[in-house]
Amino acid sequence: MRKRLILLSLLSGILLLSSCGSKRSSENVLNSDAAYTEALDTVAADFKTVLPEVKIEADLSFGENARNDFVDPAGLPADSLNLISPSKSIFFTLPEVVKGPLVTKNSNGVSEYLSSMSILNSSIIVNQSTGRKLKTDTSKLNALVKNYPYDTSILAIRVSDGSYIAYNIDQKYSCASTIKAPYSMYVYSLAANKQISLNDTIKYQSYHYFGGSGVLKYNNIGTSYTIRDLVRYSMIDSDNIAHTMLYDRFGNGVDELFAASGSSLSMRSSEWPQISARDVAIWWNEILEFRDTGAIGKEFFDIALSVRSPIVVEALGTRDQAFAHKSGWVRNVAHEAGIMMSDDPYILVVLTTKSYNSADTYTSHIVNVIREVDKIMKNK
Repeated sequence: MRKRLILLSLLSGILLLSSCGSKRSSENVLNSDAAYTEALDTVAADFKTVLPEVKIEADLSFGENARNDFVDPAGLPADSLNLISPSKSIFFTLPEVVKGPLVTKNSNGVSEYLSSMSILNSSIIVNQSTGRKLKTDTSKLNALVKNYPYDTSILAIRVSDGSYIAYNIDQKYSCASTIKAPYSMYVYSLAANKQISLNDTIKYQSYHYFGGSGVLKYNNIGTSYTIRDLVRYSMIDSDNIAHTMLYDRFGNGVDELFAASGSSLSMRSSEWPQISARDVAIWWNEILEFRDTGAIGKEFFDIALSVRSPIVVEALGTRDQAFAHKSGWVRNVAHEAGIMMSDDPYILVVLTTKSYNSADTYTSHIVNVIREVDKIMKNK
């Protein structure tokens, strides 16, 4: 606390000196974002010993009713995220990609099918294969999509025979926290290949800080965490800092996994890439296949099963549905994705946009869409 008071005093002095040599009034200087940022950068350069106790705070300009605890920077447009800490200009660089063979696994053919299917985005498609009949009446689902003023993408595919429902599967969305699932699987696959140990540790540095969801933002910078714990934080608590720490260590090596599965998704430029329903369905099938490669694959799948889904609970009216998943929501999107582990499992992906002005983490629209998709897949 004493260091924070010293920092604020120094900042006030810098701003006052800046106003003396300027034609603008001191009031204008104090209200200037540029002057404020410049002053903070000066503090960062001259008083680096203060930085370990200073966290980056996200200034999310969505109005006085913004619920920052539910805001995930993963889906924010770049111009709405204003980092206001002295360490805002410190960025980590991608490490050298960890190379090595992918985990040997048996393919169920679903990823290959998903990557090659040609779908018109203008209407909802129900494709029946050899297994249990799907419900053919899509009138309610069509009405939900047609009457919703924002975007919706739907892809549900039964693993046993490839029967599916699809709509608008290639539109790109902000990933929000959904990306934490395939990236965490990638980290676990490195452990399965014996390239890393899940007990290895990563130290939390000031530049890892990311606002929004998670619990590590309340912990001390300099704390070390095992890779296993960071994956659990990333998946279960949807922790943005844990995800960033893993990306800092392992970079975009996951792109090799994406390419091998038939997805064009890349994390080369960012740990928060743009995604489509096709991309998401492919990576959840890869997660399902990874489950059967051994103890480490099963451990990861059990983590995915333990993640709570308020969206699906509300949609299906039960907490008993086994659902390995990772949802994601921010101010402008709400997504749900995973594997419904019924007697005949199916992959479920619903991606949506929503109003920036809504304080809700997700909308009734995505709940209603999932409810109707489940009815079609189970022929209810």
